[in-house]
Amino acid sequence: MKGRIGTRVFHWATLGLAVVALSAATAQAEVSLLDKDGLKLGFTFTGAFGYVDTSHLNFGGGLPSNGEDNVDWAEGFLKPGLTASFDTGAAGTVYGGWAMLGTKTWGGPDAIDFNDENPSNVDQDQLFAGWRSGKLIPGGENVLDLSFGQQNFQLGDGFLVWDGNGSGPEEGAYWLGPKSTFHRAAVARINTSPVRGDLFFLVSDADSGTTKAWGVNVEYPIEKIGTLAGMFLKVKDAKQGYDFREGMRIYDLRFQGTPVENLFVSAEGALERGTDADLKAAAWYGEVGYTLATLPWAPTLSYRYSQFSGDDPSTDDSEAFDPLFYGFGRGWGTWFQGEIVGEYLMGNTNERAHQLVLKVKPAESLGVGVQLYRFFLDEAHYYGDDSVRGRHFADEINVYADWQATANLYLGAVAGIAKPGEAVKSLDYFGDRNYGLFELNATVTF
Repeated sequence: MKGRIGTRVFHWATLGLAVVALSAATAQAEVSLLDKDGLKLGFTFTGAFGYVDTSHLNFGGGLPSNGEDNVDWAEGFLKPGLTASFDTGAAGTVYGGWAMLGTKTWGGPDAIDFNDENPSNVDQDQLFAGWRSGKLIPGGENVLDLSFGQQNFQLGDGFLVWDGNGSGPEEGAYWLGPKSTFHRAAVARINTSPVRGDLFFLVSDADSGTTKAWGVNVEYPIEKIGTLAGMFLKVKDAKQGYDFREGMRIYDLRFQGTPVENLFVSAEGALERGTDADLKAAAWYGEVGYTLATLPWAPTLSYRYSQFSGDDPSTDDSEAFDPLFYGFGRGWGTWFQGEIVGEYLMGNTNERAHQLVLKVKPAESLGVGVQLYRFFLDEAHYYGDDSVRGRHFADEINVYADWQATANLYLGAVAGIAKPGEAVKSLDYFGDRNYGLFELNATVTF
């Protein structure tokens, strides 16, 4: 950390570590509140503290609001909740959950000018109820699982459906992103063998345009190979500047698995079409990784190429891919590709990205990795600004560490540098310096 941080950040860190320490102590308490005659009640809790420090923001161009190009801020959240279930025996199990979320941001503004007023917020995060069929329906355990309410719904590794909350500036803790539930979600999970599926109706929060969408997801596990899956999604309605989504249809096909021992393969492709055939967008990725399991620290090397279409100004159609409800997925760099470029500059549209990752495990609880990125514009404009010259946007390197210190306590850190490409240098609101970033995260969950 830089010397300029001073006493202000020391107090932030002290507060955050105090929250984590208190939470860790609480985590030793009994989680189960009641377990009697088929009735179970439980208490859940997640608490986190995060700190982000940036240098030469926007490659030295600074924030649009004040030109400041070195900003740092801290975030925290507390999320207590309750779970309940009742096993009726022959008629299956009724279940539900509820959680509150309190968030706070200190300092800043942050890298996208979200928290210049040090926002804090306390709001309901989850409230849902459901029913699992147990052995009522022939064909296996819990063949049918129905749920409704404010809840999470996630598919695959977050390429399209993962985060139902847009996290507006007034909510706080933008970087930690603790709120991912859909405002409303009705889900029917059908767990048959060998094929399983989901029927769903989703409503995102207002910061994501109160987008209403329904769809179907089908998954086919192939023994010792992986899972082949497909999804169809139709957007029924959207507001608050997201009305371009209305009538949009998404056709998605994905695969993920280990067809050969120590070999990881993942791929996904999606087509987006509009009601009046004026939307013709597409995105896809392919990823392969191999683990040298016999070597010390079991190093894994992986490569991924992804492409998200951008709007072609020479046509009357819209080719700009909408990443919809994408999310964190498998961890660092999943669909926020690059802690700098992916978090603050490019949002999985009009983008082509190369990702090379080397990660090792010095201990069972510790993972360390290096991620290299090379970013290009798919079409020669940046969010409609056609004054851009060239398509090479930036190169980025991230070095990260994940430490599961205890069963309840996680600690993570990332340092990153992004070097501007010719496209960035041609835009007058960016500079030509290397963009730096450092992040810390401490999370307690039980």
